[in-house]
Amino acid sequence: MIPTGKFGRLFVVFVLTVFIATFAHAQIKPFRIRVDKISKKETKTVYQDASGAYRNQQINETVHYHIEVVNFSTTPRPDVKIKWVLLYDSSQATVRGNGEVNAPAPDLKTLEGERTCSLAVGQRYVFDTGSFDLSSVTSSRPYTTLLSHQGGEALGYVVEVLVGDTLAAEEIRPLDTKSRIEKLKASQTENN
Repeated sequence: MIPTGKFGRLFVVFVLTVFIATFAHAQIKPFRIRVDKISKKETKTVYQDASGAYRNQQINETVHYHIEVVNFSTTPRPDVKIKWVLLYDSSQATVRGNGEVNAPAPDLKTLEGERTCSLAVGQRYVFDTGSFDLSSVTSSRPYTTLLSHQGGEALGYVVEVLVGDTLAAEEIRPLDTKSRIEKLKASQTENN
């Protein structure tokens, strides 16, 4: 029997609101993770002839990530551990004037670390990861095919938030980064 009248409709709305609120609360993650990539690049001309046609430039670039974790759970968390792993390729590619790219096999590397903290309800913890170097040299030479050497690139990251030994939240970009890191570590273990 469906309630009718003003109070019946209010009762139905109340029941639906409680149901939706309960379902929505169950979907809320206990932590929010925000990750921003920070790249610092400085270009310096190391050689230039008088005509300006021949030029070599040193491009110094470092990359690190800014990580913010916020406790959205309903209780304080005194035992939070934040683990992070950055994946990058430090290989150098050569680009020729005809568009041909000579890219060696990727030289994949990881940079990892962890932080521990206590987070009250609604509190945030913010830190920067270590940085890695993606510096390169660019050459401009008319009448030859060699144009430049390009530096490596940042490929992705994994950030995990653990409470005790239990994984409470994670942020992975792009989604295959975690499996790529696991494969890289497995191959390094085999080679040692």
